[in-house]
Amino acid sequence: MVWSPHGVTVCGVVTGPPDDSPPPVGVTALEVRADLVDDADAERWRRRFDGPVLYSLRGEATGGADTAPDDVRHARLLAAARHGDLVDLDVDRDRALLDDVPRHRRVVSAFPSTTDPAALRRLRDELLAVPARLRRLVLPADAAALAPALSAGTPRPDFTAFARGQAGAWTRVLAARWGARVAFGGLRPGDGTDGTPTAGQLLDEYHVRDLAEVDRLYGIIGGRAHRSLSPRLHNAGYRALGVPARYLPFTAVELPATAAALRAALAGVGLPLHGLTVTSPLKEAAFGIAAGGGAAARRCAAASLLVRRGDGWWAEVESAGVVAALRGHGVELRDRAVAVVGCGPSGRAAAVGLGLAGARVTLVNRDPVAGRRVADRFGLPFTPLARFRPADHSLLVSAVPVHDELLFTPSGPDTAVLDMVYADAETPLVAVARAAGLQVLDGRALLAAVGGDQFRAMTGRELPVEVAGAAVGRAVALR
Repeated sequence: MVWSPHGVTVCGVVTGPPDDSPPPVGVTALEVRADLVDDADAERWRRRFDGPVLYSLRGEATGGADTAPDDVRHARLLAAARHGDLVDLDVDRDRALLDDVPRHRRVVSAFPSTTDPAALRRLRDELLAVPARLRRLVLPADAAALAPALSAGTPRPDFTAFARGQAGAWTRVLAARWGARVAFGGLRPGDGTDGTPTAGQLLDEYHVRDLAEVDRLYGIIGGRAHRSLSPRLHNAGYRALGVPARYLPFTAVELPATAAALRAALAGVGLPLHGLTVTSPLKEAAFGIAAGGGAAARRCAAASLLVRRGDGWWAEVESAGVVAALRGHGVELRDRAVAVVGCGPSGRAAAVGLGLAGARVTLVNRDPVAGRRVADRFGLPFTPLARFRPADHSLLVSAVPVHDELLFTPSGPDTAVLDMVYADAETPLVAVARAAGLQVLDGRALLAAVGGDQFRAMTGRELPVEVAGAAVGRAVALR
């Protein structure tokens, strides 16, 4: 692996055969996962790529697919070394090959299952004692919060520590912050079998070659955070305005302990966590850990945004962003008949904002008992989804996290539709509404507006409108 003291080598990981697409500009090394492609495809990758190639064979115990006995495995690794490749040696399985693979061709990796900090520090020190071109310490996903301290404790270009899986995606970004000169990301969307960011994201979304100036972090936390477009949006704003920060995806299914661990771990290495946007189903739990919050957050008993204030979190919801998105697209709200479908935290936030803007809001919910409970609490009329008549309302807001099901059919020539969900393709609701010629705002339009509000709350700066639009539109192409 070749790197420069003036920058970071971005290594594209490939898990399938070559295709006709060129590698992203800036990818200067390749890792071929030979447990997922055969050696004929590995050879085709060698011929196609003008740069160093790392040949790796992950076994089942380390998240890979190689099931061959050690003698067969070792024969393949030695053959790759004779081809001139860099070769990834598992420190546990492949020690016998250390004398046969020249030091300048060795990448030595460890894949521990432990989450004990002391044991991981010992393993890191043992790994550093093995002569190699690069050492990788790949942690289990539930040890992701330990990666910063392990990296910062040994800031050197020939060592990197990051965690596996979707929960570890942010650790791959930050590894370069503490001296590692190699960052690993999937070469193409779909390359990387365990939540690996793409090489394009590392370069263009997270700017891993420019992490030295970063002095604070923000992020999004939730079960699908690794799929969010928010990092693209916020990081583009930071870059445009010169804010020394990064916005990262923290994939989690539980909030209080995860947020506390992240905050402590990052503060411990001098990168304080200043804010988090929160996705369902963690919004109510987020409000529970806040020391205070805005009026809308208190009324909704939920938080889609946590901003650091002193030693605690301040909670907000997306009410103002919903109103701003609709008004920004010419939708008049005062005295308008509005149906908000979905009574979860997002639906409650939308209902609060629209009510304050003068709309006549009706709540709609698939579960009539839960929906009636929320409507009574908010003092709003309620209709069960089974009896919902879209034609009775001129603005339909869907706050249901459904990507592939049409829950109702909009109608009426003057009807406007807001779908608060975004997906890689149009949702059925957006597709039907556009086909009918209705005014439609999709989840990306909402993200740009809500993201602008969140950006202001977190940084005190205004997110440029043109930056937000370009970032949300372009993010899909990088995935």
